Amino acid sequence: MIYFYKSLDSTNNKAKQLAKLNKSEFSCIVASTQTAGKGTNGRVWVSKPGNLLASIILYPNISAQACSNITLLVGKAIQKVFDNEYDFKSNIKLPNDILVDDKKIVGILCESTSDKNNNIASLIIGIGINTNILPAGNGINANSLANITDKKINNTWLLSKILTQLKVEYTKFRKAYE
Repeated sequence: MIYFYKSLDSTNNKAKQLAKLNKSEFSCIVASTQTAGKGTNGRVWVSKPGNLLASIILYPNISAQACSNITLLVGKAIQKVFDNEYDFKSNIKLPNDILVDDKKIVGILCESTSDKNNNIASLIIGIGINTNILPAGNGINANSLANITDKKINNTWLLSKILTQLKVEYTKFRKAYE
């Protein structure tokens, strides 16, 4: 299920609310804008209309240590989509960015809740992709897919490709921990 919103404070915050209601795994929250988008270490993710802002709900029920690999798994899934669909080389900058020509294109933020056994009960994967708009601000070293490809990016199409690839990678990951 994909939930579309014109504006949210944060897609991750909305995903956490929906996870508490036990919405299905791979439920996806998408917003055109965020008023309080999140980055790592408390940074703000600049959220302009036209870019892809999404969060995905997972229920991995695995240890926190095993779960730490999921951010990289998400990055690799997005990178595979880029490799298959576009004519440029992207690089993962650990722990949670994807760069093209040393400029940020993607930010990934995972937030989790634990059960009484300290296993990850729910995992929210926030993904921000500069698809059509360059972020503004001093010192921001970023680019957009539209700027790189000289084409307007269809965010719904790109999200569909990413969700499909992420399901493939996540299924392999889950089998390794069964």
